[in-house]
Amino acid sequence: NIKNISSTKSDKIRVLLVTASLYEHGFWTKKQRDEILEKTLSVLSKSKNDISTIVKIHPTSEILSDYQSIINKVDSTIPIYQKEDILSFIQNSDIIISFSSFTSAILQAVADKKPIIICNFHDLGNDFLVDSGIALECKDPKKLISLIHEIKLNPPSIKKIDKFITNYF
Repeated sequence: NIKNISSTKSDKIRVLLVTASLYEHGFWTKKQRDEILEKTLSVLSKSKNDISTIVKIHPTSEILSDYQSIINKVDSTIPIYQKEDILSFIQNSDIIISFSSFTSAILQAVADKKPIIICNFHDLGNDFLVDSGIALECKDPKKLISLIHEIKLNPPSIKKIDKFITNYF
């Protein structure tokens, strides 16, 4: 399905923020989830002349109204989706941002060879995509925009991604 979806073009860098159900599954507190989401979206919102952002939350594990209240507090123009097919969002994005590699959406982004940034503002340990050189890690929200530009200009090589896919999938 990934190969059959057509991509649309944009002058802005198209960022897809894929949430991770870490609060909903007991790995984070509500405060941790809310803080990382607010910090990430605040930084992205300040660069909305150059970056367009879409948020996609888990279709069943996360509560849409919780995320809407957080997002609307930061920037009500950022669209949020829940039930829609993740593949079209991945295909039509230039860069994928998440808080963890342990989501099926991030693995789909790897399969589609999209550049990935993992926001690890809570310094929660190693991430297997970061450790493999497939994703960049952002530990400081102030560095997120520069990392977006860095990975856009220098994404992981297709060879490295293919090797990762062969080894792990």
